[in-house]
Amino acid sequence: MKIVCTSKENNISVHFDYCEGFIIYEVEKGKILKEDFKLRGNLYGKTIGLF
Repeated sequence: MKIVCTSKENNISVHFDYCEGFIIYEVEKGKILKEDFKLRGNLYGKTIGLF
């Protein structure tokens, strides 16, 4: 089951296996371009970790 985490500001959403809080990640071809807020989750099978 995927969870969609969406930024309040620009409504960019990313699918995670697990996440908490409001999160935004701008992603292009699996690469993280920008990160905001704190997250704990898994993106495309790759663990991002706790920031």
